[in-house]
Amino acid sequence: MKKIIVLILACLIIGLTAVSAEEGYNWPSASKLAQYGLNNMPKPAGMGEIDWNDLRAAESWGLYNYDVLNLNFYESTSAAHSAILAWFQNNGWTFKSPPVSLDSSYYAVFVKGTYQVNYDVIDYRTNEASGSIVAGNTGIVQTAPAPPPGNPADIITPAGKAWVIQDNQVLGSGKAIVLKADGNYECYERILGIWRPESITLYAENTYSATGNRLNLTTSNRYYSSLAGDFNYTISNNGSTLTISLDDYDFNDLIAGTYTLSDAPRVQAPGGNIVNPAGTAWEISHRGGHDIYHTDGILYVFGGSGTDAWSFAHDIWNTYTITSEGSLTRYYHDNRRNKPEVFNYSITDFGNGNKTLRMWRVDRMFPYDEVWKLVPTPSGFRLPSVR
Repeated sequence: MKKIIVLILACLIIGLTAVSAEEGYNWPSASKLAQYGLNNMPKPAGMGEIDWNDLRAAESWGLYNYDVLNLNFYESTSAAHSAILAWFQNNGWTFKSPPVSLDSSYYAVFVKGTYQVNYDVIDYRTNEASGSIVAGNTGIVQTAPAPPPGNPADIITPAGKAWVIQDNQVLGSGKAIVLKADGNYECYERILGIWRPESITLYAENTYSATGNRLNLTTSNRYYSSLAGDFNYTISNNGSTLTISLDDYDFNDLIAGTYTLSDAPRVQAPGGNIVNPAGTAWEISHRGGHDIYHTDGILYVFGGSGTDAWSFAHDIWNTYTITSEGSLTRYYHDNRRNKPEVFNYSITDFGNGNKTLRMWRVDRMFPYDEVWKLVPTPSGFRLPSVR
């Protein structure tokens, strides 16, 4: 029995000795760092506690086919993250692939000659950042992707131009982004054939920067973060095409796409005849509701969430007055005692019966912006009796 126990202990000791070739709790020596390609790398400012160990290829459970230095750090500040990135970028290392940044997490692979470093960190915006630097000699020259065609300055849109994606339908859809020379950007949406500014353009301060193959869009209002973030980009076709793509773990596709340099979106000025010709109604771009602005000043509202698109609530009706060109006041006649509201409106006539109505209100607290198209009323339709 004792012999069996001794043999088990001997095996455990041999196994532990093989796994822990060398380890430490202070910054590795210069010779140790040089062994893994990190020549003269100082301990980054702001880095807290650390531990490190050599990890042999055979003992990495299939993660690596070469020996690596595995260095972990804890309770570090955001300065450490900045110092790490600066050291690699200032000492001849390049990104093997675009880095991935999600909230306060960051992952990158750096390469230099035959050496490769996997760097990851979480909570890097705080004083409790933790992560790892895994460095090793792969034995194969590592290559970084070629820089994107064009120059970061090429993404700037000339005056009167924008990067545009749109279909060829009269009442079609699209999106556009204007990257101004002053570092600000604007976003626009095309819906039912007309362009309107995105809320981020009206109610936030938005800036961008481009370095290498990365485009960063930043907004001052977190509610519009779906139109901001870090992206990959390339310029092609002699500067006429901009492709914005996502990182592997990013799902924000409102900005991503292949854009063409085109004329800037033209937003229709307020004005036009909002009154419905007989036998027509305005159909909203979503939910299937319909509005009819009658010549007698009554606004008939049909449909809505969870109801038939032509159903009419007899106890809820509205009137309207045109207060000026492209501006109307809407009055609510119901038991909710809603106060009158003022809206801007514009009518766009594309010909052949294709018309759209846009109604909006610029208000930081209670913004409003909807689009309708002109449609015929159903066969046998009659206006309901109100008042």
